Amino acid sequence: MSKQFRLGQAQIDLTRNQIILAGVVQTMQPKAMAVLAELVRAQGRVVSMDELLQGVWPDTIVTPNTLQRCIAQLRKALGDDSREQNIIRTHAKQGYSLEMAAEFAAPMPPASLAVKRGGLSIPYLVVAGLVLLTLMVAGFYLKPEGQHSYGHMHYLTTTTGKESFASYSPDGRFVVFHRFEGQCENHLWSKDLHSQQETRLTKEAGYFQQHSFAPGGDRLTFVGKSLCGKADVPECWELKILDVAAALTTAQDAQTRMSCDDGRLYGPQWMNNGNIALLKKPHQGQWQLISYHVRDNLEQLLFAPDGQRLYNLAYSAGLDKLALLGKTQDGKDQLTLLSSDGEVTSSAELQWPMALSQFDLLELSFHPSQPKLLVYNTHHQFEVDFSGRVTPISLATAKAIYSLVYAPHQDKLLAAYGMQDWHFYLHSFDSDGQTPRSLPEKWESTFADKEARFQPQGELIAYVSNRSGQEQVWLMDGQRTWQLSQFTHGPIAGLSWSPSGQQLLVNHIDRLLLLDMHGQQQELIAPFAAIQLFQWTEQGEILFSSQREWQQQMIAWHPEDNQWRQWQVAPSSWAALDSQGQLLSLDNGGKLWLHQNEESPILLLSDIKKRFAWRRGQLLAVDNQNRLIHYDTAQLQLLSQQSLATPSLYIDDYDGRSVLVAEITDMQQDIVELSR
Repeated sequence: MSKQFRLGQAQIDLTRNQIILAGVVQTMQPKAMAVLAELVRAQGRVVSMDELLQGVWPDTIVTPNTLQRCIAQLRKALGDDSREQNIIRTHAKQGYSLEMAAEFAAPMPPASLAVKRGGLSIPYLVVAGLVLLTLMVAGFYLKPEGQHSYGHMHYLTTTTGKESFASYSPDGRFVVFHRFEGQCENHLWSKDLHSQQETRLTKEAGYFQQHSFAPGGDRLTFVGKSLCGKADVPECWELKILDVAAALTTAQDAQTRMSCDDGRLYGPQWMNNGNIALLKKPHQGQWQLISYHVRDNLEQLLFAPDGQRLYNLAYSAGLDKLALLGKTQDGKDQLTLLSSDGEVTSSAELQWPMALSQFDLLELSFHPSQPKLLVYNTHHQFEVDFSGRVTPISLATAKAIYSLVYAPHQDKLLAAYGMQDWHFYLHSFDSDGQTPRSLPEKWESTFADKEARFQPQGELIAYVSNRSGQEQVWLMDGQRTWQLSQFTHGPIAGLSWSPSGQQLLVNHIDRLLLLDMHGQQQELIAPFAAIQLFQWTEQGEILFSSQREWQQQMIAWHPEDNQWRQWQVAPSSWAALDSQGQLLSLDNGGKLWLHQNEESPILLLSDIKKRFAWRRGQLLAVDNQNRLIHYDTAQLQLLSQQSLATPSLYIDDYDGRSVLVAEITDMQQDIVELSR
């Protein structure tokens, strides 16, 4: 079978694992392309799941979900629709078939043959070369001005799990990355780029953050957190060192060098002088840049600016220079360059070419040979020179970028690339004989569908999804689902119905926007910029979080009279107001608190995951034992707890008869190289 062919409007190249549709080159995972090849070989015959699993994953145990994800990826890349199924059709309990005949290209004529055009004889390869040159020139001139493009992708890992935080060893021979076990814990792995051999470096899994190599490449340093959602254990951050040379032979336990008593730690960078630069937040105080002396087991303060909250750093071994990102009090991003001994060499306030949230925390990485850095988050990527000039980067990716660094090779980036398949399901609660709601068939996508909310006094469900490439507000009834908003960029941090159920409030790039049922929007001018929107109460108050002097504040704002109340609470993931206007807050340690007037808060529950839903005195939550917790906030008593059959994240909403429960069914994320 030829390796190049067409399916409808799409061009397929199996040799490069690429699908080209509407001029967009999409580099696919090899297994997905192998599934497509099996369907093409069958020439329209229904191929059973067992046959596909055996043909693509011989001698490997994989679940049918893995095959279903490949089919979903192929449909998206081919421009197919899961409902219409014009290209790949699902046959219930049987398998899949290709509904469109593949058009194979005619064999290329020998170079000595000529193509006759209007009486002129032109060698075939010359024609091909001219066409290729034309396309290259057109691509150069059509590229947006001032934008750097990385349009080619090469997979370095192709597992069905989640990987992140990749970097090259100093000699460029190895890639070290983190492979997750579940949502939080991970191992450090290495991959030899010559032999393609993968080796697990860490003996025990942990909640490890991004790492940095020692100058000789023989050791790694990183920060580990001793807790990720485990009950009755305080949050604890430790600086660790791993012997890479030994770990390549036998997995090792990392050595702890700075303990929990030292406060919060982040982003260690091993410098040429043998010391480790890292950010530290004492238990009482602001973030500061310190240098940890490995040999003497001592620390030294390098940089602690007034009026700025430091939040990320990078190091260049070639320049022996540190780069720091910080937030000013008005939310601007400040880039500071320093020598390895803490002397400031330059500082610039970064001006972004589009609106970014003032609360966004960005990552950064030095270029190996040029005076510039990568500055990025999941939604935006930029190159920034040492003067602070910003140039957007265009990446040929359909999914999200979770970490990004320069490769030691010219014009290449190393990234974690993938998507979390995040959605919600209906769980029937005590409905008192009422008919529970239903979700429309085939509404699920392979992207993130979250923030689900029941419509008050109606049957709609609103939610946030990035299935169209950008986070938007979507609506569904029992039969169908459709997009409501038309945002051009930026994430959505919170969604709530108005008390009447006729409008939706969203937090988009720090602004509270009101959407009607036709998608028309109006901004509500709030007294503070919003980090996360939580609730629009029946009493008309809007609850959201904000920040004052880099401390989290909960704000209850009444837009009718522009009056507000505020609480300073421990760092919290979720909040709600009860019918008396009292605050319920869930801190990052999983403890749920009730705040009554000026009194000390009352601890209601522990071991709660991320979020909860409150409705008329009834609180629903998921705990870390995957149990549905039902609590009466008026009587301050636990009503019931029941085990959930599906591993769940948290409760999105509760309407008295059904519960919307969030879950992640897939966290596929691979390490890739991006090149120009």
